Amino acid sequence: MFVGFGIAAGSLAQLLHSQVTAAERATMVSVQSLLLQLAGAVGAVALGYLAALAGPLPAFLVAAALLALPVARLVVPEPVRA
Repeated sequence: MFVGFGIAAGSLAQLLHSQVTAAERATMVSVQSLLLQLAGAVGAVALGYLAALAGPLPAFLVAAALLALPVARLVVPEPVRA
């Protein structure tokens, strides 16, 4: 997860800086951080619940699939737009 986020961090920062004004930048970085923390908390609770219900293997498989999505996004080329 951290490798994928590290790879994307530069592009995300560049996109953020190009799309928002300097006055809005701190707010947007705070919102981004809040959403990442919230997603992590929800994911931890959901995967813990899944592990309690079905065992650790299904929870690990779901986590692996969710973590593989950003990697797949990096590998699959974008369609050419006309």
